[in-house]
Amino acid sequence: MAAPNDMETDPGAVRREIMEVLAGRAAEQTVLGAVTCGSGGSPGSDLCRATVLAVAEESAFGFGGAGLVWSGLPGPDAVAGFLAMRPGMADRVRLRLDSVYDEAVALARAQDAAIRIVAAELMLRGSLTGSEVEELVGRHPGENHPGFPGAKQGLANQIGDDADAAGAGRAGEVP
Repeated sequence: MAAPNDMETDPGAVRREIMEVLAGRAAEQTVLGAVTCGSGGSPGSDLCRATVLAVAEESAFGFGGAGLVWSGLPGPDAVAGFLAMRPGMADRVRLRLDSVYDEAVALARAQDAAIRIVAAELMLRGSLTGSEVEELVGRHPGENHPGFPGAKQGLANQIGDDADAAGAGRAGEVP
């Protein structure tokens, strides 16, 4: 995930970034029927990362209900206190995250077969390259989500990017 001040900052790009961050949680809910605490909790969690991005939309980018005002750009360790002092902003951030999460769940449901096949292959092999994920996803195209065109490619890219960030052995390999 790009830092809020380093990424392309139009509202659509930020929304897509939040959706990518919440996609694992949405897939977990879709495939397992419930989410675990793994997507939340720590300052490095997906939920914290998504919250920081949504706060940036409200507090620094001028995309939220507060209008054209800059009120700060808190990092993961400060976002909870920042929102505690701004209950109206906290409500808008929650509504934004709920809306994007609902879209991510719809995308995960549309890609359910592909997600399950990739998960099964990962359990069998332990890792997949980006091209192997693309091949698996290509066999089960599902539907592209209107809010996230190119979802099949995005899934393969996100898995490859996450593996690269985690220090996987081969480029684009998923641990």
